[in-house]
Amino acid sequence: MSDYDIVRALRHIGSPKRANEKWYVINQKWFDHAKRAYMDALDQGISVSTLSLHEEKTTSSAESKSQVTLDPIDNTDLFHDATSCQLPTSDGAVVTWHALKPSLVENVDYELLPSKIFKELVRRHGIVDETHCLERYSVETPSLSIYSGPDIKIDIYPIPCILYKCNSKNGECIDDEGVS
Repeated sequence: MSDYDIVRALRHIGSPKRANEKWYVINQKWFDHAKRAYMDALDQGISVSTLSLHEEKTTSSAESKSQVTLDPIDNTDLFHDATSCQLPTSDGAVVTWHALKPSLVENVDYELLPSKIFKELVRRHGIVDETHCLERYSVETPSLSIYSGPDIKIDIYPIPCILYKCNSKNGECIDDEGVS
């Protein structure tokens, strides 16, 4: 994906077209900073591919005009501090799950990015850690109008759920069969 493609994608994100499309929730502050950095870099003829989480930020104005840096993607501002839990995965590993703050507003607190764009930004700039990768799927909801088809939306507040297989003879749950 070229720098121009990223700028064009960041300017015109769009919306999900069908159910079960993968999207990612990203902190609006980071998104706005990245969008501005990419557009400024292209306007100044700076190669955006030089942006890296390993480069040090420069303080002199002469150096900052020739180099643009972005920190790794950080969604900390979106997490509800009091709510996190450990969830088992199907392969037996355990991952930390953070609940999002209640009442987040799209285009104010967060932006939704299609999978392809998000993965390219992660490849170029990194991400604080895997818990900041907030994967969500588009869902089909009934339309309020009889004249239009179903609405496609992205549910940013999925309910974490662990299912266990229980022994029908004694009613005990079998831990190693848990699926999240």
